Amino acid sequence: MSNDGIDQGRGVPPTPGWPQQPPAWQQPPPQAWQQQQPGWQQQPPQAWQQQPGWQPPRPIPLDADGVPPLWAPWYGAGIGDAIGRFFRKYARFDGRASRSEFWWWFMVNAIVAAVLGAVAALIVTLTGTREWTTDVYGQTTSQLHTDSIWWVIPIWIWALWFLGTAVGNIALMVRRLHDVNLSGYFAFFFVNTLGWIVLWIMAMLSSNPTGQRFDRVPGP
Repeated sequence: MSNDGIDQGRGVPPTPGWPQQPPAWQQPPPQAWQQQQPGWQQQPPQAWQQQPGWQPPRPIPLDADGVPPLWAPWYGAGIGDAIGRFFRKYARFDGRASRSEFWWWFMVNAIVAAVLGAVAALIVTLTGTREWTTDVYGQTTSQLHTDSIWWVIPIWIWALWFLGTAVGNIALMVRRLHDVNLSGYFAFFFVNTLGWIVLWIMAMLSSNPTGQRFDRVPGP
């Protein structure tokens, strides 16, 4: 600045009472992420960050293959990862489960039930005979009967699958509830159809970092 109060960088006299700013060539350029996110300084905290007891997310360690430990959720897990994770954490009710872990296994369960049901129906259709009856009102109905017992086999297989995975399914639902920062006791909603619908809606919710309070991290 010269003695006459002229900004030598631009040749413009300063405005009285206006805070002086360094010339543009002296100001550091903004960071790249500041340029890409307009209004980044005005972003308010998320709702879950304002909840009592909220803590910043704990970093999840990964091994050389990018696999998280069993106590942590696996975000972005594939179908094979979700299946393996289900059986390795079969009866673990602590920790969290990501949406990909939950919904991949849900799809596997649905496919198994659909395939076994289709096989049973196909056996009945191929081995059965259809009987037609007419009631007193003149309405004709038909029933499919079969003397074969082979259709029972896929039904029993499905029953064994259901019983064999029941504990794991409940544990997975509990961990999915933990991931959205909800109590695992909500899993008891499965006792009726309406409760299943509520649980499915809860399972669709996005992860909440506060749910890390349900993790059981082993000591060093």
